Amino acid sequence: MKRILTAEQMKKCDSYTIETVGIPSRELMQRAADAAFREIMSSGLDLTKVLCICGTGNNGGDGLAVAMLLHESGVKTEFFVCGDVSRMTEECAYRYDVLKKEGVNEQTELELAGVTLVVDGLLGIGITGDVRDEAADVIDLVAASGVPVAALDIPSGVNADTGGIMGRALTAQLTIAFARLKAGHLLYPGRKNCGRTMVADIGIGEDGISDDALIMELAEIQDIKKLIPHRDPHSHKGTYGRVLTVAGSEGMCGAAYFSALASYRSGAGLVEVFTPKANLPIIQTRLPEAIVTGWADNAAVILSERLKAADSCVIGPGLGKGSNAAELVKVALVSDLPLVADADALNLIAECDELKGKLRMRTAPTVITPHAAEMSRLCGVSISDVLHDPVKISTDFSKEYGVVCVMKNSATVVAMNDRVFINNTGSSALAKGGSGDVLTGIIGAFLAAGKDALTSATAGVYIHGLSGELAAEELSEYSVLATDTADHIGKAIKKIMQK
Repeated sequence: MKRILTAEQMKKCDSYTIETVGIPSRELMQRAADAAFREIMSSGLDLTKVLCICGTGNNGGDGLAVAMLLHESGVKTEFFVCGDVSRMTEECAYRYDVLKKEGVNEQTELELAGVTLVVDGLLGIGITGDVRDEAADVIDLVAASGVPVAALDIPSGVNADTGGIMGRALTAQLTIAFARLKAGHLLYPGRKNCGRTMVADIGIGEDGISDDALIMELAEIQDIKKLIPHRDPHSHKGTYGRVLTVAGSEGMCGAAYFSALASYRSGAGLVEVFTPKANLPIIQTRLPEAIVTGWADNAAVILSERLKAADSCVIGPGLGKGSNAAELVKVALVSDLPLVADADALNLIAECDELKGKLRMRTAPTVITPHAAEMSRLCGVSISDVLHDPVKISTDFSKEYGVVCVMKNSATVVAMNDRVFINNTGSSALAKGGSGDVLTGIIGAFLAAGKDALTSATAGVYIHGLSGELAAEELSEYSVLATDTADHIGKAIKKIMQK
């Protein structure tokens, strides 16, 4: 797992390294500059004329140190300082003096004519408010010029904790992240501004944040391999669990099919679909492997009985909000089965204090998989508030309700209390109806196989995204359907297990 840091955590790690480990700040800045210089030189970017744009803080010092290295290597290099030179930090001022003594050309007015690459050392990871004044003007001029950008740590104007754009931001072709990834490198929209992101090891450890509650990580393919349920040659269908999929409404049976298919593709031994009787012929035709239980009257009573035979339950896809739906959700919530709640199950919970109470009282493993609109209803906030800081809203909800929250988005966040995974698989191919239903089926299968909620959600989200990527390789991002994503789960798992 790769640790992801907030700006404050990075600051603590810096301080610990300087004050306790004993590595001077100047040495750390030089290491950062050396790493950035190597990445820039090997990037393939046009280095005919490089302009290093620097602020007056330590990110500016990084930029000035890079300018010195470029100059020494023979690259035509100039630098521009945005802000009052007299207010530079000590390390930034030191680098500025070195450049002046060496005769490196300083632009006193920003001039981008002939520049083939801008090195962005303007703001760094510490900004908390919108970019203003001269810095805003500089960003606008660089953006309008179309000159490629290599960003130091993070593109100026991108919030390192949320990925939000602080009024305006540079868009880089290359970003060199110092020491660790920050959440803003992975969360949209800032992720788009980062371009290709490289992490530079500059000798800063994590001892300075050993007491921090928040732990964010990026799960990589070799990590996911360890999370997938083991297949034993001496096993049977009961070994891998039985998923009960409570899904579909009259005229809406597709969601039930997508979820059930995904559970089977993810290794479930048995999948039972609990759906209105009108859907039976279609489900039985499309997925003959499934057990299908239809209901018309007494749905809640029948569901109570069917839950006794299951190892996990998925509820919500295509369920609708009809007369029986809320009662079905209540029955599922009061059961002691591992549960995945999605779609209309979440919408019903959002509308009903009793169901919220049942969710809060659950002791069995529980995963919710809302998209931004569903999360806004659950939390009673706007969609923009949800998207502004998905990590915080997911961790807050998880703590309040005792669930694993899978906040679906272009970069999905999986949160259990203060433990967070940010997913980096997937593509626009998954922006199709039914994709979320496929995800519920994967998670439900892993829960049925005995995996815990956080493991099931983290592995499920990764596999779901990778399945969409593999389907898009064959069909294009335009043409992938939910069934295609489900049908590529096997290829995704195979790719993971071969690592």
